[in-house]
Amino acid sequence: MKNAGKPVRRTVKSAEETKETEELRQARQELERQVAQLRAILDSLTEGVVVSDLEGQLFHWNPAAIAMHGFVSLEECRRKLPQLVETFELTTVEEGVLPLEKWPLARILHGETLCDWEVGVRRRGTEWQRVFSYGGTLARDKDGQPLLAVVTVNDVTERKRAEAALREATEKLHFALDSAQLGTVEFQTATGEVSWDERSRVLFGLPAGEELPYAEALQLIHREDRQRVDQQVQAALAPQGDGNFAAEYRIILPDGTVHWVITKGRVSYAGEGTERHAVRISGVHLDITKFKQMEEELENYRRRLEEMVVQRTAEFAEANEKLAEEIAAQEKTEAALTLRATILDKAGAAIFLINPRGDFVYVNDAASRVYGYSADEFLAMNLRELLREEAAVVEGRLQEISEQGHLAMETVHLRKDGAALPVQVRYDLIKTRHGAFIVSVIQDLRRKP
Repeated sequence: MKNAGKPVRRTVKSAEETKETEELRQARQELERQVAQLRAILDSLTEGVVVSDLEGQLFHWNPAAIAMHGFVSLEECRRKLPQLVETFELTTVEEGVLPLEKWPLARILHGETLCDWEVGVRRRGTEWQRVFSYGGTLARDKDGQPLLAVVTVNDVTERKRAEAALREATEKLHFALDSAQLGTVEFQTATGEVSWDERSRVLFGLPAGEELPYAEALQLIHREDRQRVDQQVQAALAPQGDGNFAAEYRIILPDGTVHWVITKGRVSYAGEGTERHAVRISGVHLDITKFKQMEEELENYRRRLEEMVVQRTAEFAEANEKLAEEIAAQEKTEAALTLRATILDKAGAAIFLINPRGDFVYVNDAASRVYGYSADEFLAMNLRELLREEAAVVEGRLQEISEQGHLAMETVHLRKDGAALPVQVRYDLIKTRHGAFIVSVIQDLRRKP
């Protein structure tokens, strides 16, 4: 009986360690769930996000990034960076076709931080091409060591097209003004009269054939722009002027609507030297309301895009920080789990962790040595299968353990090869926040002195 007491003391210690091991396993599962939630957040972003390891293996693309690049599945995207050269050609206005070492991910892997870098992307062998705005940086751990490379992608193709359309419209506008094919206006300085052709009268909402004195014509201009335009007119009329006149301003039509007008003109002078004076201003009018609206819409779009980029960058930075913290916590948890499992595996007694149904959820190395089953075989078994000839009484034992909280006995088990195995067995019921479990410690009586 003196010798029989020693295994019992070791049994209590091993049970506590087994409890800690199970809790750590549950904690690791919870951590994996949280990482999955974080990935779900990244996948919900409308901004493209691509994550690579430090060797250039692109292992995660969120759905937005997959769609932007014309892929249909994540597996299709999981490639090494050099493999993408077979699919895409990248160009910039300044450098033309970019070599691989100047691609966004390559620059980030070399330690650069990118923000709003616009790059043309074309699929080789097709007419598919877009303009992407790239950003990104290296994700680092708490010690500043790089862990991953993260690339953000925004499709700015439509904005670039809008900008190009605006430039084209502006060029056409300048051509129309220079050719004087639009509504005309003339201001006679001697009489102070301002006259328009019919197209200009329609533009300003004037009756057909009407002419106005300069002071009344000035009242057609929006009151917020009126003084500025008058100053520009007076500057153009100055004898020392260069003869050019141009002004953009708002007018209010009789129906109350506000329109933008641009007027370009040329001053005619008479006399020489100190006798030089302005005689008239001849010019053309153009309604640029639509262009102004386009400029405003484009500015609003640019502002919204900048706000979105700032918001998405902040969200990504927060998500990246959480991911780094969770990775560090997981590594710490796994290290502790490995240490405790190693301690249990060094124990001389066979140790089992069984759920209330009798399924094995953990066995140490000694159990495999004593019974001849591998750990994987144990985890696929039930206590009833192990006891074999005693299987009929297993239900009663499990019930007794559930009611009493423990059970100890000396009995004979069978090894995998069928050999009889005299053992001393102790069962203890433990309750954790993850449920109830049975810890079984088996002492091989053949090893008694």
